[in-house]
Order: sequence, then C-alpha cells, then structure tokens
Amino acid sequence: MISEKQRLPHIVVAVWQRIWKNHRMYLVFSIVLSLLLGYLSSTTVWVSKSVVDYLSSSASSYVWGSLLMLLVIQISIYSLQFLRSFQDHKFNDLFLMHTELDLIDSIKNRELIEKEHPEFQGKLNVWREAASNYLNLFSTSLSLLQNLSTIGFNLIFLISTNWIAAAVVIVFSGAKAVLGFRNIESRFETIRKIQENNRLMDYYYYLLTHPDPQKEVILFGASGRIRQWWMDRRKTDYEFKTKLQLMTMKPFFSGQIISTFSVAIATCIICYYILENRLTIGDYVAITIAVTLAEVTITSMIQQIAKLMEYSKVIGYFEADQQRFEKEKSKQSAKQDYIFNRDLMISSLSFSYPNREEPALNGINLTIRKGEKVVILGHNAAGKSTLVKLILGLYEAPKNSIFYDGVPQENIDRASIWRNSTVLFQNFVHYMLTIKDNVSLGVSDGDVSEESIAEKLQFTGLPLHLFPNGAATWLGYQQDTSVNLSGGQWQRLGLARAMIRDCEIVVLDEPTSALDPNSELELFERIMDYYQAQTVLIISHRVGIAAKADKIVVMDQGKVVESGTHDELILQKGIYEDMWNKQRLWYQLA
Repeated sequence: MISEKQRLPHIVVAVWQRIWKNHRMYLVFSIVLSLLLGYLSSTTVWVSKSVVDYLSSSASSYVWGSLLMLLVIQISIYSLQFLRSFQDHKFNDLFLMHTELDLIDSIKNRELIEKEHPEFQGKLNVWREAASNYLNLFSTSLSLLQNLSTIGFNLIFLISTNWIAAAVVIVFSGAKAVLGFRNIESRFETIRKIQENNRLMDYYYYLLTHPDPQKEVILFGASGRIRQWWMDRRKTDYEFKTKLQLMTMKPFFSGQIISTFSVAIATCIICYYILENRLTIGDYVAITIAVTLAEVTITSMIQQIAKLMEYSKVIGYFEADQQRFEKEKSKQSAKQDYIFNRDLMISSLSFSYPNREEPALNGINLTIRKGEKVVILGHNAAGKSTLVKLILGLYEAPKNSIFYDGVPQENIDRASIWRNSTVLFQNFVHYMLTIKDNVSLGVSDGDVSEESIAEKLQFTGLPLHLFPNGAATWLGYQQDTSVNLSGGQWQRLGLARAMIRDCEIVVLDEPTSALDPNSELELFERIMDYYQAQTVLIISHRVGIAAKADKIVVMDQGKVVESGTHDELILQKGIYEDMWNKQRLWYQLA
C-alpha cells in the first residue's frame, strides 16, 4: 500500500514511464528543452553583469557584444518556447485521446449494476478529472524541471558571488514552502465538494435548458422552482469557489510579503558590500536580478509542487480503483461460451439493488424452452425488467441461479450471451445519429444495406420514404437539419434496431407501450410470425399481447405468482384472469 508521502513520486514516475513507453522521442525532446530553457534564463544574469561592468569601465566594444548576446539569448528563448508549444500541442491531443480511450475501455468492462449505482456518477467525475490530470501532471513536472534548472544555475551564481544573499533566498524560500503546502488537503476537499455540488447544479441547468424536459417544465409551470433550486446550488458553488480562492490567495499574499523582505535584505547586503568596495555595480545588478529570478522561480515551484500533489491525489484514487477492479477480474476463472440448445432454467433466484432493502426478485423458479414465446406480465415494479437483465447477463446472477442447458451463468462468458441476444428495452435510447447508424448500431461493422434497413422499418410501420434523406437522415437535435420523431416512431425505430440482429434470444420490454391497442395487436402478431424459430421474451403489463404466447408468466412484488398458457390461467381465476377481464373491454372497443 502506497502512503501519502510516497504517492507523489510514485505517480510521477508511473506517468513518465507511460510516456516513455509510447512517446520516447517527445519525452527526450521535452527534457532537453526544459533544461536548455532553464539554463538560458540564468545566463541573462551573467550577461547583464558583464554589460554593467563594461559600461563602468567604458569598454564600448564589449558592451555592444554583450548586448548582442542578450538579444541572441532572448530570441533563442522565444524560439525554443514556440517550438515547445507547437510540439506540446500535438502531443497533448494525442496523449489525451489515448487516456480517454483507456477510460472508455475501463468503463465498458464494468458491471452494469455498478454503472447504475448513484455513487458511480461521482466516481466517473473523479475518473474524468484523473484522465486529464495525467497530462496536467506531466506538463507541470516538466515546468518544474525547467524551474529546477533555472534555480540551480542561479544559486550557483549567487553562492559564487555572495553566499549570504544565497542563504537569505534559501531560508525565506523555506518559509514560503511551509505556507504553500499547509492547506493542500483542505483545498482538495473543497474541490471535491464543488464537484459534488455541481452534479445537481448541472442537472437543474439541464432541466431548464435542454429540449427533452421542456414540455413538462412548461406545462407544470415548474421553471420557477427548478430555477430556485439551481440558484441555491449556484450560490453554494460561489461560496465554495470563494473559499478555494482565499485558500490560494492567502499563502500567495504571505509569500509575496516574504519575497519582498527576502529581496530587500539581499539588496541591503549587496549595497553594504558595494560600499565596502567588495562588489561592483555589475555585481549589484546581477545579484538583484538573480535574487528576484530565484524568488519568482521558487514561488512558481511551490505552486507547481502543490498542483502535482493535487493531481496525484486524484490519479491515486483512480488507479487504486483500477487496481481493485483488475484484482477482482484476475480472480475470475476461464469461462465457456454460451450454448442454448434445450432450455434456460432459473432456480431460486433472488436479487437486490444497491441502496435498497427490499429485494427486487425473491425466489424465482422458471424454465424457458428453446423456441418458446413467453410473455412476462405484471404491474410496474413487479421485477419484470430486472429478471430479463439477469437472464441476459447484464446483471451478474447469484451463483447456481440461472442455467443455460444446465451450465450455470457464472461459468459462461457473458459477452457470448450478448452476441446471441437482441433487445428493445422499455427505456430505450434515442440515439441522435443518422437512421442508418441508429438501425445498424448493434451490427459489429455497421455494414447494413439501405434495402435491409428500409425492410425492417417498413415492418415496424416506419417507412423510410417519410424521411427527406432516406437512411442518411439525422435524428434528434445534434444537427441543424435533424428530424425529431414522436414517441411511437422512436419506439418503432428501436424495434428495427433490435430486429436487424439475427440472434437466438429476442427480448422486447414493453415494445408497444407507445402504440394504440389496434397497432399493438397488429405489430405483436407480425413479431410472432417473424420470430418463429427464436426464443422470444416479451415484457408487458398489457394482457392483449399475451393470449397467443406459448407461456405466460405473471409477476408480482418480485415473485412469479402464476405461469401457464392463456387458457390455463383463465381457468385458475387468479391475477391474470382479473387483468384479462379488466383490459379486455379496452381491446374490444379499440
């Protein structure tokens, strides 16, 4: 376990090793350039001393030569800074892209139940910050290296010219360092509170400005309340940021006072030595420049080290979480591919969501045979969608609770289940992409012909000819020419996206919730005809689509309370029969 004191050097070394592995030439170039810039900044001190000394001795030819040298040094510094800026820009974009890709891949491999946990959003904010902090840490450490080079050459000059002035600078710089590092923990905690507060502040802003919630916000007259909630969070943000600014400014102000005394004392010492004829006017100019440059450089170094400590803390949280994840992943044994030739059996399945005391599922026992058409009915919060997510392996099922041809889910590579399944979720995503990208999103290479897309859309009742640019039409809000869809049209599009995949298991979660009864029954019959060979699970709270299913499963409060065919359940005169009688008139009238 890495201690707080060990974290900074450990993470700096790890970041530099990462850059050395992938961008070796850039790293060498940056180190050489930083050292060279540090040296050139220091040489101005020596050359300035020479100019004044030559002026004092009326050596005009040497004066002009020294001034020319100062000009060359300054132009060299600007040229090297320009070159470094150009190279940094190219590297920064490339490095940040790779870091973000690593973060995306890491999130992709996490469990869905973890991603749905409220805590995950807070973690994600820290991880995003860590992704950018890798680059910030490297850039800051390079600047620190340049400043170390500058201060090193300056101290060599000061010690060789007047060691007392050098000692003054070192002692006062130590006092500044104590002030600069004293409140780093408090700064970090305040930054965390700002981020936590901004999660809600940004959400309220989304409600006030994004098109999706506007119809309800306007109709309910809710903008005033939401605006007040946003204002409260905005004021809290202002208070935290003011506090953070004070934490930054107080040590900076104190440091400036210390620097003023440091320069004043060093200047008095130099003046004394000049009056004693032990130093020249050139020495005075050079030493005062060196002391001022040392003070500025040390102040910058203190700020840079404080920044490095903050960056390393965020990166440390991210890497510790990554190590825990990789350690848990390494414990998993080799998995076999999913095979579904006979049946899918569920045995004593119970499941609870994070932060919830009551189980979402409780003692589920169910067998689904290959090729069966199963309708899962139940009121809201009965556990229908949760059951399907566990069947599909989106949630990791408890051991020995779900079996595919007798093989427990924990022994199966769940990615192989996903490759052989297709789904339309109840809360499906409105992908603001082209129609082609929308429908073909579940096809690995996206190579789907426009004819095939048109066929699936026609099947779901959303003809492609309705759109001006055919499959190339953009949907949603991301383009000025985008076309938006009604709720029912988005649902038909989602169904086409599920149908374009040729899979063994088909799951349709409330696939007709946005349709009227007549359209619902018509589409359901077509779906049943289309998927004759596949195993189809349809989730609904409407009984109209259940009568023609091979099996009807009725759920209530996380349990399977009835199971059988339509005729069998009608004879039982239980929940299903009651639902049928209540909803039958609706379908007859429609």
